[in-house]
Amino acid sequence: MKMKWISLTHFKIKYFIYIAIFFSVFYRTFCDFLGAPSAIRYIIDICILIALVEDIAKPHGGMNKYKTTIRNYTLLFLLISVLTYLLVYQSVVYCIYGIVFRFRYYFFSYLLIRYFTREDIDFFVNFFEKLFYVNVVAIAVEYIAFGLYGDYLGGIFGITQGCNGYLNIFLVVSVTISIIKFLNKQEKLKYLIIKIVLTFGIASIAELKFFFAEFIVLLLFTIFFTGFSWKKLGISIISIAGFVVGYIVFSRMYSYADSFLNIDSWIKVSTSGGYAAGYSGFGEFNRLTFLQVANARFLKSTFSKMIGLGIGNCGFSSIELFNTPFYKTYSGLRYQWFTSAHLYLEQGWLGIIGFIGYFALVFICSNRKDSKSFEYRTYNYLSKALSILGVLFFLYNNSLTTEAGFMFYLFLMANFVITGNS
Repeated sequence: MKMKWISLTHFKIKYFIYIAIFFSVFYRTFCDFLGAPSAIRYIIDICILIALVEDIAKPHGGMNKYKTTIRNYTLLFLLISVLTYLLVYQSVVYCIYGIVFRFRYYFFSYLLIRYFTREDIDFFVNFFEKLFYVNVVAIAVEYIAFGLYGDYLGGIFGITQGCNGYLNIFLVVSVTISIIKFLNKQEKLKYLIIKIVLTFGIASIAELKFFFAEFIVLLLFTIFFTGFSWKKLGISIISIAGFVVGYIVFSRMYSYADSFLNIDSWIKVSTSGGYAAGYSGFGEFNRLTFLQVANARFLKSTFSKMIGLGIGNCGFSSIELFNTPFYKTYSGLRYQWFTSAHLYLEQGWLGIIGFIGYFALVFICSNRKDSKSFEYRTYNYLSKALSILGVLFFLYNNSLTTEAGFMFYLFLMANFVITGNS
């Protein structure tokens, strides 16, 4: 008797996307507060894989040209990554893991623009707005009752070192949504004031100094890339007030606050031999020196600078099988802390162009769409603002390659979702 392929269509692929999103949000909650193993992160990848397999089995078509452009760009980037890997081949395992590690966000984004609707994006916008205040309470408890701060303060995003990286993405997404909704008369001024002040306060306690720079870029975006409005003056005044409050809190908690507003100090920290003054400084990778270090030590020829060492060949994981010889030998150089350094080592200039090009493509397509009408304007601005901030995250740390990255890409693709299929 022949076995019939049981389609998952009636379960709706969208359900797997929802599960992936919720796990990306609450992954650290499960691990830090409920004692779940870190391996539960792979539930996200499993959901995306199931959805992709089912999508391949479905008839295609119906996507508008902008969604098709995003999909084709992803496939082209993937093809280039695989073909260049053949030139520096090490292991099928490393290659497959590298593809999953690097492209899961692109696969996730494709599923969003193919299966999500305006109602789904609206749901998550409302969900994140409510979650913001839940997280404020969680942070207050952790700080006041348990004395947690800095790298160990994440609210619902955990209490282990580095949890504030997840918090940073959450704050950026939340405040971006609020500012843009206010510009489009979808949020009251008092709520925006409350959120901006709370956000700066949280960022200061959690030592998210880079959030201040991210916010300045966001503010510049609202000034130069949105239509003229007197509300911009209000946002600017509110932002300055929030910035001052945040700086006061920051200066009282951290001794190096005097150099906080010193550009020379920021450049020095970002170009020093180590990640920061507190580290060894023996030629490790840093935000603005990753090209210099990689070229001097590993990518010495023009050819290697173009294609890197191969996707996955510098990979690392909590699973020993996926820890490459390169990572075991050179993890002390801390390249894994920066998306820029890790990507350049593995895929060279082609990887950097592909990665940044994706954000540029989102911005260009969002700018050319019919989504400039009032009906679509909020999500149009949201996608464009996040595409700019994505480049900053690329340079600053590895947040976009953690589970928190799915929160970012969810709203990055908002404009493509709501314009529908044609």
